[in-house]
Amino acid sequence: MSAAATVLVLLSAFLHAGWNIFSKKHSPTAGFFALASWGTVCCFSPVLFWTTDILPLLWSVIWWKLLLAGFFQAVYYLGLAGAYQRGALSIAYPLARAFPLCILVVLALRCLRPLVLQDTLLLMIISWVSSKPFPEPLLTGFVL
Repeated sequence: MSAAATVLVLLSAFLHAGWNIFSKKHSPTAGFFALASWGTVCCFSPVLFWTTDILPLLWSVIWWKLLLAGFFQAVYYLGLAGAYQRGALSIAYPLARAFPLCILVVLALRCLRPLVLQDTLLLMIISWVSSKPFPEPLLTGFVL
């Protein structure tokens, strides 16, 4: 990987972590996330105006998918705001990030083949185990 790509990945990781810490500490409300989303729209709207000539070429299916993605992004932000208001960042954030993947696994198992009891139990065990924080004594005295 080039140095520029490495710097961009690291910058992205720090900005992402900083954004979540900032939103947890200052104002974890749905209004805050809505305002932040509108700020993002305003920052990137010049790109939309520069590319108006290709907008009619996009299929109507893409616009429906964008609307659907926006809806689910709003649901995610509402859930994240609620989780940040009620819980610790170290618990709320990993669960908020992992929950959509768990939904996709269940949907994939349901759509691709019949969901059997063993799959359901396995998913429940994985979800339960991944939601539990590691106890502190587990890491005490660990030396590489």
